[in-house]
Amino acid sequence: MPFIGCRNGSFFLTCSRTTRPHGRTLAVLVILAILIMATGLPPMDASAQESPPLPSSPAVQPGEFVPGRILVGWNQGTDRAPLADLLAGQGWKLLRTIDELNVVVVAVPQGEELAAIAAVQADPAVAYAEPDYLAAAAGAFAAPAQQSTPPLSAQGVQPNDTFWSAQWSLRRMQAPLAWTLNQGASSVAVAVIDSGIDLSHPEFTGRLQPGFDYVEWDSVPQDQFGHGTHVSGVIAAAGNNGRGVAGSAWYVQLVPLRVLDRNGLGTASNIAQAIVAAANRRVQVINLSLALSGPSSAVQNAISIAVNNDCLVVAATGNDSQAGFPPAAVSYPAAYPQVVAVAATTRWEERASYSNGGPQVELAAPGGEASDPIYSTSLNGGYAMLHGTSIAAAHLSGAASLLRGYAPQWSASAVRDALRNTADKVGSTPYVAGRNDALGYGRVNAAAALRWSIPPTLSMAPESPYVMAAAGQSLPTATVTLSNASLQPLSWQVTSVAPGWLAVDLPWSGSLAYGDAPRLQVRLASLPPSPGLNRGTIGLRTTDPFGQPRDYLITVRVAVASQVRQTFLPSVEMGALAGAWVDVANSGVGLWLGDDGAQTVPLAFSFPFYGRDYSQVAVHANGFLSLGGAYPGSAYAANHCLPSVAAPNGAIFALWDDLDPSQGGRVSYRSTASYLAVEWRDVPHKSGGASTFQLLLLPDGQVRINYGPTVQTGSATVGAESWDASFAWPVACNNAGAPPSSGQSLLWNTALP
Repeated sequence: MPFIGCRNGSFFLTCSRTTRPHGRTLAVLVILAILIMATGLPPMDASAQESPPLPSSPAVQPGEFVPGRILVGWNQGTDRAPLADLLAGQGWKLLRTIDELNVVVVAVPQGEELAAIAAVQADPAVAYAEPDYLAAAAGAFAAPAQQSTPPLSAQGVQPNDTFWSAQWSLRRMQAPLAWTLNQGASSVAVAVIDSGIDLSHPEFTGRLQPGFDYVEWDSVPQDQFGHGTHVSGVIAAAGNNGRGVAGSAWYVQLVPLRVLDRNGLGTASNIAQAIVAAANRRVQVINLSLALSGPSSAVQNAISIAVNNDCLVVAATGNDSQAGFPPAAVSYPAAYPQVVAVAATTRWEERASYSNGGPQVELAAPGGEASDPIYSTSLNGGYAMLHGTSIAAAHLSGAASLLRGYAPQWSASAVRDALRNTADKVGSTPYVAGRNDALGYGRVNAAAALRWSIPPTLSMAPESPYVMAAAGQSLPTATVTLSNASLQPLSWQVTSVAPGWLAVDLPWSGSLAYGDAPRLQVRLASLPPSPGLNRGTIGLRTTDPFGQPRDYLITVRVAVASQVRQTFLPSVEMGALAGAWVDVANSGVGLWLGDDGAQTVPLAFSFPFYGRDYSQVAVHANGFLSLGGAYPGSAYAANHCLPSVAAPNGAIFALWDDLDPSQGGRVSYRSTASYLAVEWRDVPHKSGGASTFQLLLLPDGQVRINYGPTVQTGSATVGAESWDASFAWPVACNNAGAPPSSGQSLLWNTALP
């Protein structure tokens, strides 16, 4: 018996005959083609180069509907007896009822669907009557012969999945940075209303909640088409498991609700019923990577129930547009205002040529194109490449599920706002009042959305700065760095500074969001009058985006010493240069420091330095290492004697003088698990001459300085000083003490007992 598809034109009704699809139940025989918002490409499996291509869906024209079927919605609280009498009188058959929607699915004679709709709409109990609309898949394209591999960003979490290097789409939406905050919560459930899912796929093991098959009408939503499995993988394939692909949210739960058959065919009535089922399950996100051939009140009412149950409903805008022409109108259900309508972007951050557009577009996400498809999961435990707004919607659902897990206190509406507020304004289409009809508010940024959910709060480092001061010495300074972990900005201002000997340089106010790092430059206007520990305070006030103020108090501790006495330590070891010297020149890494520059070098061990442990040091052109911070610039070229509260502090001074490696010589280092060796070889002094020396750090806190055959020490400082200048080991300063000589080594230990 032929399958008849009918189209409702402006003034006519036409029907065409096609081959009936096969299936196990009557439901399959009257199934409709749902527009799969993706285009099929050959699957790629980790163990095979090629697999059979995903099937494409038959084309369906706008306005086509299931022949011999209508949907009737009645007004709640009205008497349905007249409607029942009408159905019985006409000989029409009630197929089923969707109680939550006050909808009945009715079988009517083929070719009489529009007349039946007009007849029932005359009944006062009827709210609406409509066809059971059809839709169609967008078609298939061939996979490109070669896939380009974008460079991996070093930022964020980089999973070890096999195809991660080709997953440019997740890097575009800043998923690796989002994963530093949240990788998906098992408390979040995402309903994927699609063609089902490959129930045995290893990427979903342990994370599939019981679903339902509205095609076969059973509890086994096994995917027979591949699209639902691909979409599910984009949302939630397991990440960092050494296989296949990484999804957007690695640990969320999936609820597969199958409404599309093996040919990508389904019914609007089944979609509506699946949405209601997902809403009743209280899932946090519903993904609809499909589009109807016409507006359906039943589907819209189902979406309203879902939104009222705090579900975020995400749908694809559609793939009907063509290059060189204005975008086609946004498809349903994405066109409904309750739905987040998602357009597709390319690798190059432009609207994909196939992506539908219009005022309903709310956001965009990577959807790819034929030359840059999206890797994800496929049937039989495999992997495939697709592109389309289906995939864009899935990326958005993945980002939304990350956010719902990271900010569980937020409603779906708040999540929707955050996704809009943090989207990146990509593409060449201008944004007017923050949006355009091509990409809505922009391409989703998962990391920024999560950052937006963090309550804006001021942090200060250090919270209570400590400095030392003494009569006759330069007055010390301190820096307090302000930060805010949230992208929601705070305004801040200094409200008080007390007592009079404490001062803060301008600026005293500003705006502060994540990534900003304004610094309060704290200094002493004069020496505190009392020896010992003195305390000053700095008052700060912040105001959040909602106008709520909060006050903070920074306590500045100033230790005033009655006097500073210098005692130079004697040399510990003489000679033995050949055995102590480490070959850095031939096996080390060169550093370009220029004049007065500094560069951070990692340690392969934790180095104990006067009560603190460090994993990196800063190498300075001017002959010293610092721990805990760098001191580049000409301000630190002129040496002073130790101890001193003046910067630089927290440093080991092998030969602190105004050196200039940009004029000759070489500075290099060698780092192993046993030592760090830094060498200055033939580095010129600006006062004349050149010096060769090296500094070694060992894991137990041992410090060794070796001086080469040529060394100019007359105007240099040699020694070490802790971060707060409370520990100092002065050896020499400007010819005082015991200046080291050629062939000499110094040895001491900075680990406190």
